[in-house]
Amino acid sequence: MEGCGIVLDMPLHHCFDEIMEGKLVPVLNGWRIPNLDNYIGATLAASKLRRVQMFIDFYVRRRREIEGEQKRRLQEKYSFIV
Repeated sequence: MEGCGIVLDMPLHHCFDEIMEGKLVPVLNGWRIPNLDNYIGATLAASKLRRVQMFIDFYVRRRREIEGEQKRRLQEKYSFIV
């Protein structure tokens, strides 16, 4: 990663470990792009299945929990991350 420059739009879940390990560091204090929701793709037929809908509901809840925890941990390490 060294020498790759500044990335402005890398999703946190792609680089969380590297930030926590100090391999990537925030350099634009306070600058951020708006959060975008994750999307789940499924065929129309699959999306009508109860087990698929239950998984989608579980996955969305779990991703939000994970992302909230990652953000909390980063804010402890880098107080300017919002």
